[in-house]
Amino acid sequence: MAHRSEFLIFGRRLHSALRHAIEDGDGRTDDKWVNEERPLFEHSACGIYLAGCMSFLEGRYGLRAWKHSPVNKQTFDDFIKLRPEPAKTNFTRAGVCEAGIEALVCIRNAITHNKNDLSKNRDSTCMAKVTSASIPGVSISGTIVTLQSNSTIDFMEFARKCFVAVSQYHGDG
Repeated sequence: MAHRSEFLIFGRRLHSALRHAIEDGDGRTDDKWVNEERPLFEHSACGIYLAGCMSFLEGRYGLRAWKHSPVNKQTFDDFIKLRPEPAKTNFTRAGVCEAGIEALVCIRNAITHNKNDLSKNRDSTCMAKVTSASIPGVSISGTIVTLQSNSTIDFMEFARKCFVAVSQYHGDG
């Protein structure tokens, strides 16, 4: 039971809690909150959520867990294509794929290690990976990545669906 509970924490509950906190703003609606604090809080909440999801996956299944699975002999992208409905459509519409998860790794590394700067990541292809992935809620200004999850665009939803798909790829979720 603890395994399923841990999965649900990242699979839905933290996403929902952080989205609520972003929208609620402690009840504040003033200009300072709306224009200064909320964008920073929104980006930080997304980064924390992403780092947590990636850490969970790496801790449970190993590094780059979408590259191979002892449960499934197919590639991650083939696994997504062969999912039963409605999972197949949900993952496909969201854009869940190996390239998208590789972009998440780049974003996570930039946020946690390089002050949001993709160009400072060890992987010199990160800018191209993140740009080509076209993940909702990801914007790039120069080489600085910013994340959004709000009522119109939800980066954390993409991260959550990737988390669920990788877990299912390993026979969990």
